[in-house]
Amino acid sequence: MPAVALLVLEDGSVHLGAPFGAEGIAQGPADFCVEMNGEYKALTDSDHAGKILVMTSPHVGISGFDSEAEPTRITATGLVIREGARPASWTRRRELVEELKDQGVVGISGIDTRAVTRRLRANPSMRAFIVSGRALPASAQVLVDRGVRRLSLDDAAAQLFPQGVEEAGATPLFDRFLSHVTSRWAATADCEGRSL
Repeated sequence: MPAVALLVLEDGSVHLGAPFGAEGIAQGPADFCVEMNGEYKALTDSDHAGKILVMTSPHVGISGFDSEAEPTRITATGLVIREGARPASWTRRRELVEELKDQGVVGISGIDTRAVTRRLRANPSMRAFIVSGRALPASAQVLVDRGVRRLSLDDAAAQLFPQGVEEAGATPLFDRFLSHVTSRWAATADCEGRSL
């Protein structure tokens, strides 16, 4: 399984990074947060419910989580960050990556979040998805090993799935690519379930 994750934006850009949080697929409208700290508040805010949240701060996780003192239900469906950090406060010892895994929130790190934010400002209603783990072929790791950080959706589809992404008439490539990785994810989950 490749140690790589993809952030795919509806504008046709694909950003490669590392998995951060749960493995899987997260989809929804993309939104950004410019707060320098306080990711806890941003992730649990009802305004971000069902959205993929892009944090513009370069280090995310410094404020940490304290599940005993505060309710910690994350409402965002996915998280995009530049770099994860350890909590700086002794009162909040729980790391963000642990909280994301426990709550099944898919995230990606190593992304130029400011560049993504510029794209989102130009098109505020853009959909996005994050994919990591079994839904990606091994060729995704080859792209990372070659130093590829960003490419077009057309190139990503051709390089990751050379056999092709199912054609569905006038369905946009974004939706076909999402459908393809979702089917791959479901198929690998079914195989693992039968082998247990």
